[in-house]
Parts: sequence; C-alpha cells; structure tokens
Amino acid sequence: MDKPLQIKELSFAKLKFYKYYVIAVIDEDTVVSDTHFNELIQNFDERFGDEGYVYIANRENNYNVNPIYFKKLEEISKMKALAVVNHNTSSIEINNFEKHFCPIPYVVFDELENAVAWAEDFMINKAP
Repeated sequence: MDKPLQIKELSFAKLKFYKYYVIAVIDEDTVVSDTHFNELIQNFDERFGDEGYVYIANRENNYNVNPIYFKKLEEISKMKALAVVNHNTSSIEINNFEKHFCPIPYVVFDELENAVAWAEDFMINKAP
C-alpha cells in the first residue's frame, strides 16, 4: 500500500487520505453522533474538494453507527462508494443490516489490501 498523502487524528478517529480513497479507523466504543458524522464529512470535503472518493471503514474496533447516516450519503455526491473491512466474522450481520440503508455501493472485505485494490479499481474504472 502506498504512503498516505495526509494523516489526520480526530478526537474519535484516525483518517489516512490517499488519491482515490480515505481509510478511517474509528475509536473503540465510539457512538457516531451528528457531530462525528459532520466532522468526518468536513474533513473529506477539505481533502477531496470536488473529486470523488471511496470511504474505507477499517473496523479494527467496535463502534456504533446510526443507519440514518447511511441515508445521508445520498446528499454527499463526492463519496462514490463505501468499503468495510471486518476483522471479525460476527460483524457480517451488522454489515448486511447497514447495507440496506446505504444508497451508494457498499462492499465488505476481510482484508484491507483487498478493499484498497477494489477502491482504486472502482474509482479508475467504474465511478460515475
């Protein structure tokens, strides 16, 4: 994997920005709030501007996301897809639940490298 173009440490997450995607690791036991969601989107907008990108959720930790935030992604035209990297199989049911609320492509992986390869291919060859 390439070296990140930028790394940002937020109070609840670490973001690594690359040309076509951002990898986020949300802190353990975080309950993603409106404030968290808005801060993430603000950072994405600052980094990517008008360019499309893929959000990669590297779920190293357990945290909670209200499914309403997935619906809000329709308003964020620059986020083209969502990749989720699970580090434990018990999260598969959660992913299947979340996927129903997500209006953009939502793909689950068990290896970060596979998510990165998919994100790059998606942005180069498939993104609208």
